[in-house]
Amino acid sequence: MNAARAAAQLAAAAGLSVVPPRGDGSKAPIGEWKVFQSRPPTDLELDALYANDPTGVGVVCGAVSGGLEMLEFEGRAVNEQLPDRLRELARAADLDDVVSRIYEGYYETTPSGGGHLMYLVPTPLGNTKLASRPATESELAANPADKVKVLIETRGEGGYCITAPSSGAVHPTGGAWTLVSGGFDRIAAITDAERDELWRLARLLDAMPEKPTQPAPTDHDGNRPGDRFNAAPDVQERVLAALLAHGWTRVFRRGDTVFLRRPGKDRSISASLGHVGPGVLRVFSTSTEFEAKAYTPFSVYTILEHGGDFVAAAAALTADDGVTFTVTPATAKVMPEPGGPESTPWPDPPADAAYHGVLGDIARAVAPYTEADPVAVLGTGIAMFGAACGDGPMLYQGSRQRTNLSLLLVGETGFRGRKGTALDVERGVFALAYPDLAGLWLVGVASGEAITGHLGRHELEERVLIVETEFGRLLTIMNREGSTLSAVLRNAWDGVPLGHARARDESLVTRHHVTLLGHITPVELRAKLTDTDAANGFANRLLFLAVRRTRLVPFPASPDEHVREFIEPLHRAIVEARVPRELFFDVAARGRWTDFYAELARAPRLGLAGAVTGRHEAQVARLALVYAVADRSTEVGLVHLEAAIALADYARRSATWALGDSTGNRHADVLRRMLDDGEIGWKEAKIALGLRTAADMAEAVAVLVDAGLAELVPIAAPGGGRPRRVLMAKGAKGAKDAGGARTEERGNPA
Repeated sequence: MNAARAAAQLAAAAGLSVVPPRGDGSKAPIGEWKVFQSRPPTDLELDALYANDPTGVGVVCGAVSGGLEMLEFEGRAVNEQLPDRLRELARAADLDDVVSRIYEGYYETTPSGGGHLMYLVPTPLGNTKLASRPATESELAANPADKVKVLIETRGEGGYCITAPSSGAVHPTGGAWTLVSGGFDRIAAITDAERDELWRLARLLDAMPEKPTQPAPTDHDGNRPGDRFNAAPDVQERVLAALLAHGWTRVFRRGDTVFLRRPGKDRSISASLGHVGPGVLRVFSTSTEFEAKAYTPFSVYTILEHGGDFVAAAAALTADDGVTFTVTPATAKVMPEPGGPESTPWPDPPADAAYHGVLGDIARAVAPYTEADPVAVLGTGIAMFGAACGDGPMLYQGSRQRTNLSLLLVGETGFRGRKGTALDVERGVFALAYPDLAGLWLVGVASGEAITGHLGRHELEERVLIVETEFGRLLTIMNREGSTLSAVLRNAWDGVPLGHARARDESLVTRHHVTLLGHITPVELRAKLTDTDAANGFANRLLFLAVRRTRLVPFPASPDEHVREFIEPLHRAIVEARVPRELFFDVAARGRWTDFYAELARAPRLGLAGAVTGRHEAQVARLALVYAVADRSTEVGLVHLEAAIALADYARRSATWALGDSTGNRHADVLRRMLDDGEIGWKEAKIALGLRTAADMAEAVAVLVDAGLAELVPIAAPGGGRPRRVLMAKGAKGAKDAGGARTEERGNPA
């Protein structure tokens, strides 16, 4: 038995799908290997693959190999010391333990001088390029068409990589892959979050030029306040001071680049400052007021100090030099309550009825011993209980309503929000009452296919509890072209089949019970939800609960002793819920539902907050079912319906608090604020908003006009010609009778 065959057996024993590479220097796998992307070869098939003694070992990455991913440093990356720089970044970001575990688990060198790191994750992603650079002059001379040189990339779901001790004709040079540390049976298992941090570090090493985000260009001489601000000699220091004042942390400096960590994080690196250019911020995290891209200094200042309003930012810079500005520290901002819009007070708490039954008893029992908001504990417990029940209980109310919910806790990060504390409390409770719940968790979801694939691989278990403590990441994914995540989550909530039925791929999932539990900050929710169509499709299937730290508890106690009396009733309720049955409203509940439904029909649903609560009646029905099942009741009674209405009403108030008076269109919201200062011409507004197309401008205007918030008035141009279109706030003086009576006062007709 040659060395490659022996290594292949070790890899197979470690749970990897092994396919040897060809011996022709192509580095492609032998034969028809696609079948081994979904299942590993049998012992007999592996014997057949190695019948002719190939000298190489290859493995298929992804779920078939236990979630295997491989991160590759190209030979040029090693020559340019990128592995050392990655370790340096990891140490600075307090992630050296993660990177060290990966290196110790499996690291090998390649014949071209590169290196491979292997690790296992719950949710493997596809092949991804993480860092590149422009080709050098000598590289372009050798190959003019190859203008971009990859430095770091990965192999993931569906990918293939060659491993040690492959040698001989496997590589064009005849060189060998050499194991440096670890082995197939020692590959490190890391979380999806740790993988994301590793990738973020690798992306910091990208050297491709990037044009930072800035307002759309207009006719000017380069002397606008923003231009002067960007060109200031000390702009790097000024932007750094602004970021630090808003809670960002300086991690370390390397040359002219400062690496930063976003507010609320105690490890990792979230952005670089100065790598692209002086004062240019390159953001890699999706959990801030910034998106994951580069920003000019003026854009950074505008977002931090003026909520993205470039007109207000330009006006705030001093007229004489356009450079001097005042930074408002985050801690000095006046807010009625943590996290909410300045004009919206914290929502009134839910009525006591919401704390009905065993789930409410648990939330009340732990309240004195934790800083978590009782409503956060209650909501988390309801989501977990509903997930554990599965597709047994059902209430028909227009459609089949089950106990799976999509619940989103909205609050500040860390000390002020304590969303994670509520999650930890309920994890402890369910570890005692129903330990099997831990096996239903699915974290790090990156696509709709990840959900349907998981259900397909576990066809005997319909229950899934998706937990996403960085919910903004999901909103970012949903907004990507071609993403199926929103559609799958909507269909999962509705209870319709997931996936597609294909002739050769039976990927349709007809039985499922998917629960979603997410955490997000109000700033990120407003930034990411208002700019996507998720507001009208996905988000109205969510229950929003505003949460915050409710008390200071320097020495929190374990909840175990305080919930002991509720463990057995909770366990029995879950076990009984696994039996399929249909529940109905009792007589008293039917009367209350009739009144509630009539009230709901009369209530207006305005703006984004109204759109995201558009399934209020369905949410109430599901919550009432959960309360009834937790009571082990044979009917949905009045007390269960009142509890559901109390919590759902708080969810509506939470949505209004979190989203404020947003229209659901980011540009319309900015335009509305501009109209508070008076009328503005169509062309002026389009330039100020940084819009490049008339269609985008027309959409923003239509949102305000349809909502009755603005009017579009034609103003006659002097001497005739096309009238100038002017936007006015609804009811503004002169808006009704302007018509053609007014003349052009400034600028050219639009």
